[in-house]
Amino acid sequence: MKEHNAVRMAVEPALTLLLRVCVAALILTACDPVSAGNVNSAHKGAWRSRAGGLSVPIANDFPHQRYLANITLGSPPQRFSLTIDSGSTDVWAPAVNSTGCAPSCPAGFSFGPASSSSIVDLHEVFNATYGLTPDLQVVGEYYNDTVGIEGNIADSIQYVDSPRTPVGFHSLLDADRYLQIAVGNIPPTLYEAGYVGFIGLGSRYAEAIFRNPQGGPPNPNDTYPIIYDQLYLQGYTVRRLFSLWLGPQAAPRGELLFGGIDRSKFKGSRLRSTPVLLSDGLFTDWAVNLTSIVDSNNETELISESDGIEVILDSGAPNMYLPVAVANAVAARFNATIHSGFPYVDCAVRNLWSESLSFSFSAVEGHPSPHITVPIPEVVYPFGDPANIGDVRATDGTPLCYLGVQGTPGPIYLLGHTFQRSAYLVFDPDELTISFAQANGC
Repeated sequence: MKEHNAVRMAVEPALTLLLRVCVAALILTACDPVSAGNVNSAHKGAWRSRAGGLSVPIANDFPHQRYLANITLGSPPQRFSLTIDSGSTDVWAPAVNSTGCAPSCPAGFSFGPASSSSIVDLHEVFNATYGLTPDLQVVGEYYNDTVGIEGNIADSIQYVDSPRTPVGFHSLLDADRYLQIAVGNIPPTLYEAGYVGFIGLGSRYAEAIFRNPQGGPPNPNDTYPIIYDQLYLQGYTVRRLFSLWLGPQAAPRGELLFGGIDRSKFKGSRLRSTPVLLSDGLFTDWAVNLTSIVDSNNETELISESDGIEVILDSGAPNMYLPVAVANAVAARFNATIHSGFPYVDCAVRNLWSESLSFSFSAVEGHPSPHITVPIPEVVYPFGDPANIGDVRATDGTPLCYLGVQGTPGPIYLLGHTFQRSAYLVFDPDELTISFAQANGC
C-alpha cells in the first residue's frame, strides 16, 4: 500500500481499498547504528556472506487481492501471514484487542509483546494513518524483536538455478540483531478490508519515523535498517536487492527472492532497467517513469513519451491506478460499465488472450528501454471476484467481471497486481533501479 501524506484516498470496497498513508509518528532512535548512507561499508567490514539468496514463498490470496508471506515474531515465535508491500516500509502486526475486532478477535490474530521474552520496548509511538480520516489510523508502539521468515536458502549469487535448502522459520535475523517492528491497533475500517499487518519492502525514507509531519526536518540518521538491510548485514544475502514474481492469476503462490535473481521465472536471458525517481534527492518510493501504454488491438498509444507519468510499483495494491483519461480509454475499449463506482466488463473479455496492453519505461542511460506486455485476461478478474464484492450482473443477468484498471486524479499513480503478474521485477536500492523482464507463466 502506498504510504504518502499528501494524497486523497480513493476508497474501494473492502480489499480493493487503495490506501495512501499520512504519517504522524514520533522520531525514534534507530535500533542499529548503521545509517542509510553507510550500509555498504558496514557490511564489508563486519559480515561475511553465507548465501546468495533467500527464497520466500508468497501465497496468492487472489479473491482477497493480497500476497502473503509467513513470518514469526518474538520468543517463543508467534506465526503471522502478512501482506508483502513494496509501497510501505515498516513491518507491523495487529495489537491485542484491536478495536476492529474486539471483543471477538480471531485466535492468533494479534501479537502480544508481553508474551515475548526477547522483545525490547523502544517507548516510541508508531502512528500511521492509511488515508486522510481518523478511522484509518493505526496507532501503537515500536519494538525490537527476533523475526523468522519461512523460506529457502539459495546458494548462487546473482542467478538462482541451484536447489534450494529449506530452512523453515526461526533461522533468520539473529537474536542479537533484532528487527525493528511495530504493533498497532487495527481500526474497524482496515480490519473489515482485510489489512491486518504488512511486511514493508520500501525505502528507509518511507518509514513512519522519517515521514513525521510534526517532527521537524527529516533526519536520515533516525531511520532504521529494514528487512532487506538486515538480511544483507547479517550475511544471508550478498546484495540488498530483492526480486518479485507473482505469477498468473491462477498461480497458488509466487516468490519473493531476497538477494538474488531467479532466471527460471522470466523469459529470455536479460533484464532491462529503469531508474528510480528521487524526491528532493532522496529515494523515497519505488517510483519510475512510465513513458507509454499501447493497446495491441489498434496500436493506440494511451500515454506518449512526451507526457510520461511517474508511477510506483506497489505490491500491496491490487490494481493499476492510472490517470483518469487513460483508465477511461481502457474501460471504453472493452465497453465497461460502472457498478458501485467500479468498472466491469463482459466476462468474455477474459478469453481475449491475443490482446494486450504494452507498457514501456524510461531506460537507464545507454541501455534499451524496458517493455512489459500484459495480456487482457490478466487485467480482468473472474466472475464473483473480488470476494468482498461478489457476483455482479448486467440488467439482463449477464455475468460481469471486474476490470483491474482504475482512474485516479493523482498525483500518485500505482502499478499493482494486475500489472505485476506479467512482469519479473528486481528492486535494487543500491543501484536505484527496477529491472523488468516478461514473466514466465503469463
